[in-house]
Amino acid sequence: MIVALVGEVSVVKERLDTHERLAAQGKVATAEEIENYAPDEDVEDEREAWRAAMLDRVFRIISATRDMDESKSV
Repeated sequence: MIVALVGEVSVVKERLDTHERLAAQGKVATAEEIENYAPDEDVEDEREAWRAAMLDRVFRIISATRDMDESKSV
């Protein structure tokens, strides 16, 4: 469930980022413009870094919780 939610948040974040980038170019962010937006390599790198950081934060919490549970059972 958590992974599914993280995936959905990631999609929303990318669409918002696209919206902001289109607005910065003076374009109206219609559904068609958003769907047709092709990020360049720098944008893809920024997005990948954001996704990796988000996954690190989410899974660090899950890992910490699991580690705490394991230490309690010892």
